[in-house]
Amino acid sequence: MTQGGLGVPTLVILLKGAGVSLGLACAAIACATVLAVLLTALAFSRLLPVRLFYRLYIYVIRGTPLLVLAMLIFYALPAFDLRTGPYLAAVVVLAIYVAALFAEVFRGGVLAIPRPQWESAKSLGLPPGAMLRKVIGPL
Repeated sequence: MTQGGLGVPTLVILLKGAGVSLGLACAAIACATVLAVLLTALAFSRLLPVRLFYRLYIYVIRGTPLLVLAMLIFYALPAFDLRTGPYLAAVVVLAIYVAALFAEVFRGGVLAIPRPQWESAKSLGLPPGAMLRKVIGPL
C-alpha cells in the first residue's frame, strides 16, 4: 500500500463494487420499466377498482422510505417461505420503488398528448388497446 493514496488492492475492490452496483441498477431499471408500463395501463383503466389499486400502489410505495421497503422485502419474505439472496432482494426492492416513479412519469407523458391526437385515433374506429399501441404509444 502506498502512503496516503489508494493502493492497487483497494482499487480492485472498488471496481468490483462498481460493477456489482451497475449490474443491480441495470437489472432493476429493466424490471421497473416493464412494471411501470403495466402500472400506467392500470391508471387509464375504465374500472374504478383497478384505478384505485394504481393510486394506492403509487401512494404507498412512493411514501415508504426505500430502506423500510428493503427491510420488508429482505426480512418479511422468508416468513412466507420465499427466501431470496441479497442481490435478488435488492433488485426487487429497487424495481418496485423505481416502477412507481416511472409509472407517474409515463402517466404524465400520456396525459401530455394533445386531445386532437386522441380524437383522430377514435375517428379511425380503433379500440382503446389498439389506440394506445398504434397511435399514442409511438409518441
